[in-house]
Amino acid sequence: MSIQIVRSWSWFASIVVSLASSCLLAQTTQPSPIQYLEGHASPIHAVGYSPDGKILFSGDTAGTLKTWDRATGQLLSSGAWHDGAILTLAISPDGQQIVTAGTGKQIVVSDVAIPRPLLDFTGVPGVPTSIAISQDGATLLTGDESNVVSLWDPVTGRLVRNYAGATAALVGIGWLPATKSVIGASADGTLREWNVDNAQLGSVVYTSPSTSAGVPALGSQIVLGGQDGLIRRINWPPKPATNLSGHNDVVPTVAISADSRYVISGGYDQILQISQLSDGQPVRTLSGQVGRIFSAALSHDGALAASGAEPGTIQLWKTADGTPGPVLAGHVGAVNDLSFHPSKPLVLSASLDGSVRLWEVPATMAPVRGHSQPVSAVALTSNGQLLVTGSLDKSVRVSTVSDGQ
Repeated sequence: MSIQIVRSWSWFASIVVSLASSCLLAQTTQPSPIQYLEGHASPIHAVGYSPDGKILFSGDTAGTLKTWDRATGQLLSSGAWHDGAILTLAISPDGQQIVTAGTGKQIVVSDVAIPRPLLDFTGVPGVPTSIAISQDGATLLTGDESNVVSLWDPVTGRLVRNYAGATAALVGIGWLPATKSVIGASADGTLREWNVDNAQLGSVVYTSPSTSAGVPALGSQIVLGGQDGLIRRINWPPKPATNLSGHNDVVPTVAISADSRYVISGGYDQILQISQLSDGQPVRTLSGQVGRIFSAALSHDGALAASGAEPGTIQLWKTADGTPGPVLAGHVGAVNDLSFHPSKPLVLSASLDGSVRLWEVPATMAPVRGHSQPVSAVALTSNGQLLVTGSLDKSVRVSTVSDGQ
């Protein structure tokens, strides 16, 4: 599983948080943004990493695409090549090109090394809502608000073919290599398969209205986030849909772990749910987030989860036992998107406040246990090696900071 703003701030000391009958110890530092990417003047709807993790991309509602050096936070380029808002973006597998799509029914293919638009075309039937690049980089897929999935040549901008038949705006698209198919998930809950070569409509699955979808790059399962608060895992070729329980309100975000074993979902009910992709069984229910959850992500090693909420905060979690970690605060608007760095302990966030933030993730988050009643007082020794806690159970405990023992 996995986690993902740039002025440099350091983390220092240890922080202890009282959690009912336990103390939470965040090793060595108080979380703060390690980088603050300043430059956007409008809300950001799309962020992403280059395949090697060295470059960050961000697109805003003013139609501006910015690239940033991940290590230094330096703004590498800024281009206003869109007539409307950038709603979605995708990076080619080789990291040399980025494709953006937005409200002007416009697709722009840009060069990453020498920032400039290589191709700009507007033949999309409706406002693009989702975009995907094939694994070989030879074709481009778009889904739009006019219920059409389209296949394009990213070199010439030529429309190869349309895949018709969807009955609502697309919320997710992708390829299923095993069946040589194109897949499209619509807002009305329908999931359709087309033959990639002749656009012949194949299987159709009917579920409840959906707000989000995830299609693994290499796999045969699709995950839908529903307006009814359920996450649905659907095998392909179609089998009866599996409902993933755990939510009781709208689910605006779902994501699949890097190893395709787990699905994470966040809801307006302030719950973050981790389930097995294979059978839909819940693995962990994480509750305690303040505000409705709009974004969620899992770290590539599966050890951490992150959830972004309406107040602008990001909550970190340990997936092994559901322990809540530090809260990353700094945004002043809802956190729309989260992405973990492929190999470093970094998480990238985008917010309605118009900022992108890059955060460093604490190395450890060890709970200090032993009290049977709420903890009322905590203190660190002068050398920072010991922790003293006092509780309503009339006991005082001395623990080591390094491991909480």
